[in-house]
Amino acid sequence: MENLQNNSSGAETQELSALARVFGDFLKRKAIAEPESVAKIGEKLITAREAGNSFILLDDEEIASLNANKDLLTGPEALLVLEENRLYLFREHRNETTLAHAIASRLQQSPPENPFSAEKIRETFQQITSAPGKTVSEPHENQIAAVANALSGNFSIITGGPGTGKTTIIATL
Repeated sequence: MENLQNNSSGAETQELSALARVFGDFLKRKAIAEPESVAKIGEKLITAREAGNSFILLDDEEIASLNANKDLLTGPEALLVLEENRLYLFREHRNETTLAHAIASRLQQSPPENPFSAEKIRETFQQITSAPGKTVSEPHENQIAAVANALSGNFSIITGGPGTGKTTIIATL
């Protein structure tokens, strides 16, 4: 994770977004103790979120600053979740936890029986990809395997670069 805090010369390594500044200021106003530290933590969290991260890692001083402001972490108006040294926005933590529980639940169930043969999958694939005036394309064996795998399990992740057939696999499913 990038270091978005001040560097040793005192200059910021990255310009804060308006949202990061506003959220930091909001937390500063809500803080009972160490408001400047809490504001910096808020700015760091939003900056990390804008970069695609759902949490930030905190050092012992940052953890102590947040623990001195328990209202931000507990109760009906909690905004943040601190898990060990990981800090989340409450909503992000709830979403990740809900998704993790749903996946775990699916993985504990017995897998479904797959009544579809490779030939049936190939036939469905060809129906999906055919259009008037278009040549029917043959599915790649990896696509057939991906569909068969998804149909025979409780959870699948379909990945691949552009043009590898992810959308076609999903349509076939």
